[in-house]
Amino acid sequence: ITTQGDLLYRDGSGLQRLGAGTATQLLQTGGAGANPSWVNAPSGVVKKIEEYTNNTRTTLSASSSKVNIFTGNFTTTTANSKIWIQAFVPAWGTEAGSINMGLSWNGTDYNGRVTYSYSSSNDTYMQIGQMVQNNSGTAGTHAWALFYDSYSSSSSKPHAVVNPNNSDDSRIQQDVTSIIFTEFKN
Repeated sequence: ITTQGDLLYRDGSGLQRLGAGTATQLLQTGGAGANPSWVNAPSGVVKKIEEYTNNTRTTLSASSSKVNIFTGNFTTTTANSKIWIQAFVPAWGTEAGSINMGLSWNGTDYNGRVTYSYSSSNDTYMQIGQMVQNNSGTAGTHAWALFYDSYSSSSSKPHAVVNPNNSDDSRIQQDVTSIIFTEFKN
């Protein structure tokens, strides 16, 4: 043993020196009959968690085409990872019609990924949705959007307001739309 950080171990014929590993490496045993070695520390399963929020009270317009409610970009850290997306959209008021709510990822719409429930009364609602996306072969930025699409010639909308506050109903505080991205090592 000649250098600080060296370890002494016994192999099949006698005592041996194992030089210090590099920073953050861990000592690994190969079990009985094998020599110890240095290995890189595991990088973990969850690579990144990021939440985007929006508390702007927004009146929804009736439309016969797709309307983005909340948009942004998420940057992945690892190639070939998986991204779990969870969306929570508070809304108020009732509307009629055939409404689809969904998530868009890199310009591709995934319909029906956020639920919509019709009721005939003005109440506060929480649309909840989720999906898993495969990241491409490289880390990078991905555009996302929460949207509704009436799929109807009557130009419907899911609710009157997203992120309602006490001006909609005196019993509620300012609500917040939230979308959470969790990136996992594949």
